Amino acid sequence: MQLQGAQAARLLGEPVAAERHARQALEAAKKLAQPFSYPNRWRETAVRAELAIALAQQGKKSEAVDVIQPALAFFRDPVVRASDWQILKSDQAHTLFAAALASDDAARRRTYLIEAAQRFDSMPESLRRLKSYAAQRADIARALAN
Repeated sequence: MQLQGAQAARLLGEPVAAERHARQALEAAKKLAQPFSYPNRWRETAVRAELAIALAQQGKKSEAVDVIQPALAFFRDPVVRASDWQILKSDQAHTLFAAALASDDAARRRTYLIEAAQRFDSMPESLRRLKSYAAQRADIARALAN
């Protein structure tokens, strides 16, 4: 429930509330986490992305970088990289978007955004047309334009 609260607060432009909800969600995820529990690690990446975005929107970029690093590492895992599950592509794109917002390095930010866009663009058109995916892709396009 806290993850949805973080997402809703982000969409409403309330980064402080998003941070609060995401921190609660991260604590809950850590309590559930088991060293080899793939679903729990995956859920934690979504929470970390929301928290990193909320932190970056408040100018807390250093903390946002620290928060997003484990999520980026999850998507570098060979098992995850080999998966063709489309929702993983979406979640990875969202994680890359969060990493871009956290980065102070313009070149790295652009690299993350381009990779995030590629993840979305590689999904089937039927998924890309979904409002939630289209909105995320539009966020990436806006960030690339700036």
